[in-house]
Amino acid sequence: MKLTSIALSFGLAASAAAAPGVGVNGDTCADALVVGLGANAFDSTGNTDSGFHDPSCVSRDGFEDIWFTYTAAASGNTTFETCGSAYDTVIRVLEGPDCATLTCLAGNDDACATSTGTNFASQLNVSVVGGQQYLIQVEGWSAGAVGAGTLDISQALGDDCTDAVRVV
Repeated sequence: MKLTSIALSFGLAASAAAAPGVGVNGDTCADALVVGLGANAFDSTGNTDSGFHDPSCVSRDGFEDIWFTYTAAASGNTTFETCGSAYDTVIRVLEGPDCATLTCLAGNDDACATSTGTNFASQLNVSVVGGQQYLIQVEGWSAGAVGAGTLDISQALGDDCTDAVRVV
Protein backbone atom coordinates (compact mmCIF):
# COMPACT_ATOMS: atom_id res chain seq x y z
CA MET A 1 0.00 0.00 0.00
CA LYS A 2 1.32 3.44 -0.91
CA LEU A 3 0.53 6.25 1.53
CA THR A 4 0.02 9.56 -0.21
CA SER A 5 0.31 12.71 1.79
CA ILE A 6 0.68 16.04 0.04
CA ALA A 7 1.76 19.04 2.09
CA LEU A 8 -0.42 22.00 1.23
CA SER A 9 -0.27 25.47 2.68
CA PHE A 10 -3.54 27.33 2.97
CA GLY A 11 -2.52 30.08 5.38
CA LEU A 12 -4.91 28.70 8.01
CA ALA A 13 -3.27 30.03 11.13
CA ALA A 14 -5.96 32.03 12.87
CA SER A 15 -5.15 35.25 14.64
CA ALA A 16 -4.45 34.91 18.34
CA ALA A 17 -5.34 38.58 18.70
CA ALA A 18 -9.09 38.03 18.60
CA ALA A 19 -11.02 39.80 21.32
CA PRO A 20 -12.01 37.58 24.27
CA GLY A 21 -15.25 35.74 23.52
CA VAL A 22 -15.06 36.58 19.81
CA GLY A 23 -14.31 33.64 17.55
CA VAL A 24 -11.92 33.53 14.64
CA ASN A 25 -12.12 31.74 11.30
CA GLY A 26 -13.36 28.21 11.74
CA ASP A 27 -15.15 29.07 14.98
CA THR A 28 -18.45 27.62 13.70
CA CYS A 29 -19.47 24.97 11.22
CA ALA A 30 -20.72 27.70 8.88
CA ASP A 31 -17.26 29.31 8.64
CA ALA A 32 -15.23 26.09 8.48
CA LEU A 33 -11.71 26.42 7.10
CA VAL A 34 -10.95 24.58 3.84
CA VAL A 35 -8.26 21.90 4.24
CA GLY A 36 -6.75 19.21 2.05
CA LEU A 37 -4.39 16.26 2.17
CA GLY A 38 -1.24 16.91 4.18
CA ALA A 39 -0.44 19.04 7.20
CA ASN A 40 -2.95 21.83 7.85
CA ALA A 41 -1.73 24.22 10.55
CA PHE A 42 -4.31 25.93 12.74
CA ASP A 43 -4.66 27.97 15.89
CA SER A 44 -7.88 27.81 17.89
CA THR A 45 -6.89 30.59 20.28
CA GLY A 46 -9.87 32.93 20.60
CA ASN A 47 -12.41 30.39 19.38
CA THR A 48 -15.54 29.61 21.38
CA ASP A 49 -17.72 26.54 21.88
CA SER A 50 -19.83 26.28 18.71
CA GLY A 51 -22.51 24.37 20.59
CA PHE A 52 -22.34 21.23 18.42
CA HIS A 53 -22.04 18.04 20.49
CA ASP A 54 -22.66 14.46 19.44
CA PRO A 55 -22.07 12.09 22.35
CA SER A 56 -22.80 9.07 20.13
CA CYS A 57 -19.54 9.86 18.35
CA VAL A 58 -17.33 10.90 21.27
CA SER A 59 -18.90 10.93 24.70
CA ARG A 60 -17.25 14.20 25.64
CA ASP A 61 -19.11 17.47 26.06
CA GLY A 62 -17.45 20.08 23.96
CA PHE A 63 -15.47 23.13 24.73
CA GLU A 64 -13.72 25.61 22.44
CA ASP A 65 -13.57 24.18 18.91
CA ILE A 66 -12.40 24.81 15.38
CA TRP A 67 -14.11 23.56 12.20
CA PHE A 68 -12.70 22.40 8.87
CA THR A 69 -14.20 21.29 5.58
CA TYR A 70 -12.49 18.62 3.50
CA THR A 71 -13.47 17.37 0.05
CA ALA A 72 -12.13 13.87 -0.52
CA ALA A 73 -9.76 13.67 -3.47
CA ALA A 74 -10.54 9.97 -3.96
CA SER A 75 -12.51 7.18 -2.32
CA GLY A 76 -10.73 5.14 0.33
CA ASN A 77 -9.53 4.93 3.89
CA THR A 78 -8.48 8.36 5.16
CA THR A 79 -6.66 9.21 8.39
CA PHE A 80 -7.45 12.42 10.26
CA GLU A 81 -5.15 13.29 13.16
CA THR A 82 -4.11 16.10 15.49
CA CYS A 83 -0.99 14.32 16.78
CA GLY A 84 1.20 17.41 16.22
CA SER A 85 -1.02 19.65 18.31
CA ALA A 86 0.11 21.47 21.44
CA TYR A 87 -3.03 20.70 23.46
CA ASP A 88 -5.48 17.89 24.33
CA THR A 89 -7.92 17.48 21.42
CA VAL A 90 -11.10 15.62 20.54
CA ILE A 91 -11.92 15.08 16.85
CA ARG A 92 -15.12 14.27 14.94
CA VAL A 93 -15.61 13.65 11.22
CA LEU A 94 -19.14 14.45 10.09
CA GLU A 95 -21.22 14.55 6.94
CA GLY A 96 -24.50 16.11 6.02
CA PRO A 97 -26.20 18.42 3.58
CA ASP A 98 -25.67 21.42 5.87
CA CYS A 99 -24.49 22.40 9.35
CA ALA A 100 -27.96 21.85 10.85
CA THR A 101 -28.15 18.23 9.66
CA LEU A 102 -24.89 16.49 10.55
CA THR A 103 -24.20 12.81 11.05
CA CYS A 104 -21.08 11.77 12.90
CA LEU A 105 -19.06 9.17 11.00
CA ALA A 106 -16.32 8.75 13.61
CA GLY A 107 -14.81 10.44 16.64
CA ASN A 108 -11.74 10.03 18.80
CA ASP A 109 -10.08 11.22 21.96
CA ASP A 110 -6.54 10.33 23.10
CA ALA A 111 -5.05 8.20 20.31
CA CYS A 112 -1.56 9.67 19.90
CA ALA A 113 0.98 11.92 21.58
CA THR A 114 0.72 15.69 21.30
CA SER A 115 3.77 17.81 20.53
CA THR A 116 4.31 18.06 24.30
CA GLY A 117 4.67 14.28 24.49
CA THR A 118 1.40 13.54 26.28
CA ASN A 119 -0.93 10.95 24.76
CA PHE A 120 -3.88 13.32 24.43
CA ALA A 121 -4.16 14.06 20.71
CA SER A 122 -6.68 12.44 18.39
CA GLN A 123 -6.52 10.12 15.39
CA LEU A 124 -9.12 8.20 13.42
CA ASN A 125 -9.68 6.46 10.10
CA VAL A 126 -12.75 7.02 7.96
CA SER A 127 -13.74 5.47 4.65
CA VAL A 128 -14.50 8.46 2.41
CA VAL A 129 -16.08 8.85 -1.02
CA GLY A 130 -14.20 10.84 -3.65
CA GLY A 131 -15.75 14.26 -4.27
CA GLN A 132 -17.80 14.11 -1.05
CA GLN A 133 -17.45 16.99 1.42
CA TYR A 134 -16.80 16.22 5.09
CA LEU A 135 -16.75 18.45 8.15
CA ILE A 136 -14.12 18.01 10.83
CA GLN A 137 -14.60 19.39 14.33
CA VAL A 138 -11.54 19.65 16.58
CA GLU A 139 -12.29 20.72 20.11
CA GLY A 140 -10.36 21.06 23.33
CA TRP A 141 -10.87 18.31 25.89
CA SER A 142 -11.42 20.83 28.66
CA ALA A 143 -12.32 24.50 29.04
CA GLY A 144 -9.45 26.68 27.89
CA ALA A 145 -7.76 23.89 25.91
CA VAL A 146 -6.91 25.88 22.78
CA GLY A 147 -3.82 26.76 20.81
CA ALA A 148 -1.67 25.80 17.91
CA GLY A 149 -2.18 22.51 16.17
CA THR A 150 -1.94 20.56 12.98
CA LEU A 151 -4.74 18.62 11.31
CA ASP A 152 -2.95 15.98 9.25
CA ILE A 153 -5.00 14.25 6.57
CA SER A 154 -3.59 11.28 4.66
CA GLN A 155 -5.10 8.70 2.37
CA ALA A 156 -3.91 5.33 1.16
CA LEU A 157 -4.04 5.53 -2.63
CA GLY A 158 -2.98 3.33 -5.49
CA ASP A 159 -2.91 0.02 -3.63
CA ASP A 160 -5.26 -1.73 -6.07
CA CYS A 161 -7.01 -1.06 -9.37
CA THR A 162 -10.13 0.37 -7.68
CA ASP A 163 -8.23 3.37 -6.31
CA ALA A 164 -5.38 3.70 -8.78
CA VAL A 165 -3.83 7.12 -9.02
CA ARG A 166 -3.50 8.61 -12.48
CA VAL A 167 -0.45 10.81 -12.91
CA VAL A 168 -0.56 13.28 -15.77
